[in-house]
Amino acid sequence: DAKVGVTCTSSITPQVIVKNNGTTPLTTFTVTPYTDGVAGITTPWSGNLAVGASTTLVLNTTTTSVTSGVHTFSFTVLMNSPYNFFNVSNKVNYLVATNSQTTPVSEDFALATFPPTNWTRVNSNNGPTWSRVVNVGAFGNTNDLGAVKFDFYTNPVAGDVDELYLPPIDLSGSATPVLAFDIAKAQRLSENDQLDVLVSDDCGANWTNVYSKAGQTLATSAAVTSLFLAPNAQDWITETIQLTGFASPNVLVKFRATNDNGNNLY
Repeated sequence: DAKVGVTCTSSITPQVIVKNNGTTPLTTFTVTPYTDGVAGITTPWSGNLAVGASTTLVLNTTTTSVTSGVHTFSFTVLMNSPYNFFNVSNKVNYLVATNSQTTPVSEDFALATFPPTNWTRVNSNNGPTWSRVVNVGAFGNTNDLGAVKFDFYTNPVAGDVDELYLPPIDLSGSATPVLAFDIAKAQRLSENDQLDVLVSDDCGANWTNVYSKAGQTLATSAAVTSLFLAPNAQDWITETIQLTGFASPNVLVKFRATNDNGNNLY
């Protein structure tokens, strides 16, 4: 499942749940937080954590030096058992969605940087996902090569969900904002690859699904068992979505692909 925490400020107040999976009670340990690999203020704990019990620590607020984009929060827990010291760790990515741009988001994926500046890709299992390709142009335009592809073709994990966030955007100056994108998609046989577009105006606390297509409904071209390359103008259509009710100053938009190991989406 694709999950990423979202904050619309540059600071977070992490919480860490520590569970005693050992055979004796824990009486002391220390948690060290890291933001993008930089250590923060440690939090010591002492008490008596019984076998199988958990406790939640609220750590010090951490502030990232970079505003928009994906950041990594990680931590280590150093614990003293009756015999040895143990050091365990974990990490999670989160999205800082600040500095909403007032100009329209327009992207043709012509530049090599991917994701593009201020875009965010979420690929929880590090498998086949969203990527930039340079052998495809929308509507068969060979003079304007560049597209984003979701790799349904080589992704074997049914139900794998990956997301692609647009930059945060200020839509408060538009009476009825519009999202338009060119798309090409074929099935391999009869799979139900799915694409959803979700929008939030409350920093990702709630999302509204404004576009959802799967299987044959998502396809714009005939099924093909070989790798779909979308070479022809007739492989493409333009989708236009009215974002009614989202004329807000800080709007998040994300594309969500749900895999069924069909054929590629551009």
